[in-house]
Amino acid sequence: MTRAVAVLLACFAGGATADEAAGSWLARMAAAQAVREYEGTFIYVHDGRIETMRVVRTIGPDGPRDTVASLTGELREVVRGDGELRTSGNGVTTVVPSGPAVVFHVAPPGLLHDATHYRLGVIGEDRVAGYPTTVVEARPSDAFRYGYRFWIERDSGLLLRSTLAAEDGSTIEQLMFTTLALRPAAHASPGRPPPISAPALAGPRFSEPLPDGFRLVAVQPARAGRRHFLYSDGLANVSLYVEPLARGAEPITGGLRRGAMNLYGHVARENQVVVVGDVPLPTAHRIAVTFDPASLR
Repeated sequence: MTRAVAVLLACFAGGATADEAAGSWLARMAAAQAVREYEGTFIYVHDGRIETMRVVRTIGPDGPRDTVASLTGELREVVRGDGELRTSGNGVTTVVPSGPAVVFHVAPPGLLHDATHYRLGVIGEDRVAGYPTTVVEARPSDAFRYGYRFWIERDSGLLLRSTLAAEDGSTIEQLMFTTLALRPAAHASPGRPPPISAPALAGPRFSEPLPDGFRLVAVQPARAGRRHFLYSDGLANVSLYVEPLARGAEPITGGLRRGAMNLYGHVARENQVVVVGDVPLPTAHRIAVTFDPASLR
């Protein structure tokens, strides 16, 4: 009996379905991000390029913090934590608001139950950076989202490798640890107060329904006139940014892709609208052009 067959048989033992077993692994994966500290090297493969990064994750009073430094190509460093994303390179440092720190794509545990537009399954076992992993697949039900594969370390639940695939099955991007040192689990920190819950505020309106499965999950407080709304289908996340178009500023229009991240810019009633997320470009386009700025007044 192969190891992969043994895993699949274990999934069905005791009446558990493949979806239930895969969902349990995803829940462990999401929870591990809040309590596991580590340092290591990972590769990021996208658009025909391979980048090598060094990452150190710590967990402090304000929650997780990632420090990522490039080991190949342009020298740069990214620090994500404390509600900010700080990028340094070529003598220039930029700081923008950011959600919870995360290197690999991991949905918050509270959103995983919304991932109903994917077919989940445990498809085998593997080793990544010397650690045994369970491989979980999430196949999308339509073209509005990507497909995922997650390699989850069996003891800690930490995500060690991930791939995103297009509708035709081709790999769009891949992240994988090549070396990793795990530290003992830390106590989860309450961190900063979470973003305002979506049900507590009225969200934007759209001239057409959002793609099936996506819902407003968080609203960040306005900063310098910029509004930020976060949507999710349980796995994929999409940010909608809206701010008044500055006089004389060159508007952002059209689409831009880097790896699995797609950005679409649109101008509506003198407002700059930018939608960015790990979703196909048609999804970002639909959300951007159907947004109604009058709904925020």
